[in-house]
Amino acid sequence: MSKLSIANIALVGLGKTKLDSLQGDTAVHDNINVCLNTVIKSILSDGNWGFATVPANLPSTPITEDEQLNTGFTFKYLLPKNFIKYIRHYTNNNLGYSQNTLNQLSNNSYYYFSEDEYAVVGNHLFCNSSSLRIQYVADVDGSLYTEAFILACSSRLKVLIMPGFGESDVDALSFESKQSDRLVNKAKTIESKKRTNKYSIRKRIPWG
Repeated sequence: MSKLSIANIALVGLGKTKLDSLQGDTAVHDNINVCLNTVIKSILSDGNWGFATVPANLPSTPITEDEQLNTGFTFKYLLPKNFIKYIRHYTNNNLGYSQNTLNQLSNNSYYYFSEDEYAVVGNHLFCNSSSLRIQYVADVDGSLYTEAFILACSSRLKVLIMPGFGESDVDALSFESKQSDRLVNKAKTIESKKRTNKYSIRKRIPWG
C-alpha cells in the first residue's frame, strides 16, 4: 500500500483526486506509473536505509580474462535481483557464523570497500575478496517504507508529474524541487540517527 500512498500524497499536493489503485489506463495512472518506480529506486540509491538493508552471501561466478583486464579485479559475484546499492561487507572471519550470531555483531564487524576496491557492472560485483557476504540496499516491499521515506518519495514524484498535469511554471517547479531535496535530506538524517543509536553500545559477539 505504501507505493499507492506515495502516489496519492503527490496527487493531493497538486489538488488532484486520490487513486484507488495504481492499476488503471487513465492519463493520471500513466503519469504516475511512468515515474513512480524510478523515483523510489533513485531515493533508495541515495541513502543507507535501515528498512531496506538486507544481508546476502554472494555466489561467485567465473570471471573471464577480459573482465579481469577491464575491471582490474580477480573475483566476480552475482548480485541479488533486488540489489540497489552496496553498503558494506562482513570481514572474512565472520563468514562461518550462524545467522543469529551475525545479527548480533557490532558495527565494527563490517568492512567498507572504498570506491576503487569494487565495481558493480550490470548484475555483478567485482572485487579482490575470495568470499563475500554483503549488506546492501534492496528494492524492498512498499509495506516496509518509513513515513519519512514515503514523504520524500511523494515530494520527488510531485515534481516529476507536475508537467503532465499542465504545471509548467518555472518558479513553482523550482520551489517544489527544493522542497523535495529538503524532505529527502530529512529522511536520510532520520536514518543516520537510527544507525547511530543502534551502534552506540558495542554488542558482545556470542559464541557457539
